[in-house]
Amino acid sequence: MDRRRWGHSVKPLLLLVFPFLFAIALGSLSMADEAEFSFDDLDSEPARPVVKERPSSHLKFFGKVSVSTEFSPYDRKEVTTNSEFKQQHFLVFLSAQTDPKTRFMGEIVSETFYFVSHQFHSNWGLEFGKIIVPYGETDQYHHIYGGNVNFNGSGIMYPNVWAEKGFNFKYKGSSYEGDIYMVSGVTSLNGSNEPELNLPSDDSQQGGGLRFTYLMNHRSKMRASYYYTEWRPNSDLHSYGLDASYSLNLQSNWVTTVDLKAGVSLVDILDTDTSNFQKQGDYFQAKLNGLNKKSLRLRYGTYDNDSRLVDQNDKKTWSLAYIQRVRSLRFMLEHQWNLEAEDEEDNDILRFMASADF
Repeated sequence: MDRRRWGHSVKPLLLLVFPFLFAIALGSLSMADEAEFSFDDLDSEPARPVVKERPSSHLKFFGKVSVSTEFSPYDRKEVTTNSEFKQQHFLVFLSAQTDPKTRFMGEIVSETFYFVSHQFHSNWGLEFGKIIVPYGETDQYHHIYGGNVNFNGSGIMYPNVWAEKGFNFKYKGSSYEGDIYMVSGVTSLNGSNEPELNLPSDDSQQGGGLRFTYLMNHRSKMRASYYYTEWRPNSDLHSYGLDASYSLNLQSNWVTTVDLKAGVSLVDILDTDTSNFQKQGDYFQAKLNGLNKKSLRLRYGTYDNDSRLVDQNDKKTWSLAYIQRVRSLRFMLEHQWNLEAEDEEDNDILRFMASADF
């Protein structure tokens, strides 16, 4: 089947499916067990928040603050950016249990995301609000397609935090999970009148997608993702993702666990003013967790911004980080190597970051 015809058929299909699912949800509001919320750290490390709870109101406040200093090679054209202090995160979260089956969760300072979740069946739930788009690996706060977290910009392949207004139906079984969702679609365009995926939507267009998660055992999982939108009327965008993770227990004298993660995402952009093209990003991460809360993390990834050409936007990235936790504090020393496909820049980064969960 022609991809363009198939793409145009996706949106009407989603519009038919969602009202049906809403009818099921509204008719089953009394059938739920309480859903559990899991919070992960904001730069892909397990969070350990100190939770302040008011038992009478079922409110929980927690958050994260971090400051980093960054050094990059000296460049006379950019003297002021050679060495900087930067505040990467100042986030405060509110979790409110409104009843045994319904919960609100949100970041309430910058409104990065916020949503209501309701468990209307032991296996089925609904989220609505400004939800984290269920695409790829969302156990981590940031997507790392391309090999790293772009703290200093709008994200590499997707937004640093991909959250949009919409809703998501979730299924959770013993060995697999599923998501079907509709959210505000990609609307930002660059100077060539082509879509920019790493910028938030202006809510003038809708998109949707599916994600399937297979839990092979308690240590490994695989995720397949699909996302579709019209980035302008009658112009289709398809995104495909495949992610996998595996955790190995060693219990040696130096390393207790090894966490491995890898993923790839391909975006097919159709009906541009010139020709169709693709964007592609991938990543690999190995994290060695040692005794006394020490960790060593290696990341690698590539990003192809436009399959029609090779330019400075196409990159390979390596990073090596040493991480030490001290109670609710976290210290990280990281070196990041940025390798552009053309016109290589002297923009490698040495970063020291201190953060606190509260």
